[in-house]
Amino acid sequence: MTSGIDILGILTSFATFLGVYAILALSLNLEYGYAGQPNFGKVLFYSVGCYLAGFISTVFLIYLGGQTVPGIGSYQATVLRGISGASQPFLNAAGFIVALIVGFVFAALVGYVASFPALKLREDYLGMTLLVAGEIVRIIVRGQTWFSGGAQGIAGVPNPFIWIGDAKLRYLSYAVLVLGFALLTCFCMIKLTNSPYGRLLKSVRDDDLAAASFGKNVPRIRGGVLAIGSGFAGVAGVLYTYYSGFVQADAFIPAVTFAVWVMVIVGGTANMKGAFAGAVIISSIDTLTRIFGIEFQGSLPFLIDPTYLRYIAYAILIILVLMYRPSGLIPEQPVKTPAWRVATEEKRS
Repeated sequence: MTSGIDILGILTSFATFLGVYAILALSLNLEYGYAGQPNFGKVLFYSVGCYLAGFISTVFLIYLGGQTVPGIGSYQATVLRGISGASQPFLNAAGFIVALIVGFVFAALVGYVASFPALKLREDYLGMTLLVAGEIVRIIVRGQTWFSGGAQGIAGVPNPFIWIGDAKLRYLSYAVLVLGFALLTCFCMIKLTNSPYGRLLKSVRDDDLAAASFGKNVPRIRGGVLAIGSGFAGVAGVLYTYYSGFVQADAFIPAVTFAVWVMVIVGGTANMKGAFAGAVIISSIDTLTRIFGIEFQGSLPFLIDPTYLRYIAYAILIILVLMYRPSGLIPEQPVKTPAWRVATEEKRS
């Protein structure tokens, strides 16, 4: 057992992962909770943002400077990214901003294209299509080197706050930034879903035939909401890569999608506050099990790695929620459009 615990480091890591998880959970809740689209390939669009962050960082810090390296994932590229990021912090920050914009746009495009073959089919076929697409892309990307560094990935992506000398303050500042993005995403999602668009999504979810009979283009609506949700997932991927400084294909396994689904189910579908609450709970479980695994690794007679206790905790949590709170901790609420508010006030008066 170790002699001490870095409380500030743990809180910084928790806040950062909470922000990333919250954006993923909020975007999935938009797709599934409001539009009824079971996106079982969420990790695919998350990985798009991660890969783009590593690639754009390389473009800004190496290629724009006229330097050449034998490969994007090579040791030389890793060193150059770190040196260039420290010596040119404004260029590094510009690359971060560009990565956020491009990550959103490109992930949204991939989300629409990946779902297009199944948009006119039943929801379960859409879910299977996205799940398979995520695994296919991961395997393909893992086998090439020009964009993602192949099996070894891309390392040395510098933090946007690399100009801050104190490492703890640097990562704390970045954690605050990520949480700010998460809160802004939650605010935007609440505004979006409490609008006529949110009511439209629910109509497609509840009865797509009825929505089509009223002249609504159901496939286009489904594609649009998947594009929006995938775009936000891409942003989450960019934020994660600039925190970890590393991106590698084997990290984007279906278990990541499973964790995001647990957040939505536990917190409550079709409720953005519920999705955020679910992200807080799962982030807390991940942090606690990670600490437990590090502190007691090899000192207790576990049959499994203690860090995998999180999956047992997920299962227990889902069972308890389905037994006692089947609608989630914060159940679905009516779409509070301006017309709904006026009608409510008239009833009260």
